[in-house]
Amino acid sequence: STPKAAAGSDEPAEPEASSMEVDSEAAAAAADKAQTDNKPSTSGRCRYTQLPRLIKQQGATAAELTALNIDKSSLLQQVLNTTYGGKLEGLLGELQFAFIAFVYGQSLDSYAQWKALLVLLLRCEDALLHAHQAVFVKVMHAVRAQLEATLGAPTPAGAPGGGGCEQGGGMLLGGASPFGESLVEELLPDSFLRRSFGYFFNTLVENGPQVGADLFREAGALKTLLRTRLGWQYDIDVIC
Repeated sequence: STPKAAAGSDEPAEPEASSMEVDSEAAAAAADKAQTDNKPSTSGRCRYTQLPRLIKQQGATAAELTALNIDKSSLLQQVLNTTYGGKLEGLLGELQFAFIAFVYGQSLDSYAQWKALLVLLLRCEDALLHAHQAVFVKVMHAVRAQLEATLGAPTPAGAPGGGGCEQGGGMLLGGASPFGESLVEELLPDSFLRRSFGYFFNTLVENGPQVGADLFREAGALKTLLRTRLGWQYDIDVIC
């Protein structure tokens, strides 16, 4: 039918869309939606730096490869050069972001990245003592703040379930962690964290003359925190 002009108007009426045009537009919209729905969703996902598990160096002997994978400094520098222009501050920011995303966003991917970054940093020797010592002071300060917030207050001696770190040698939580038990369950006596901190403290003690006062001070505060909150004892002296 021919469209009619509106009453009292000299302007011709807009032609009505044909059913074929309407159907064509609906089909196009449906196709676009289907294409979008088939794409993997990345909403709510954090993109983190890929961390190689092992260092492979062409031409290196077995002994050299073993040394490179014990001291993770070369691996750390490789990651820094690739992602953060050689600056450790960038990786420190990622460590902090991953912790926050895990704690407040309950992201297991973020927890895995926080754990991997922490192990990498604690297993460095050359980078700790030389290239990045000043930034490692900031790293240890950040880690101490994270653990202080996560582990809650120590149980006072004489309180129910208390007795300080002399009894049980386990976790000493004066109150429930505000972040639940998932992180705390990893902080058990034989966990990755205890072993990695042991390596870190040993590195400082064995290379005392090369360690600055600020790093020793931060390490001493961290060692005290681990003893009072978790009952972890390290048979080494870290100067506070």
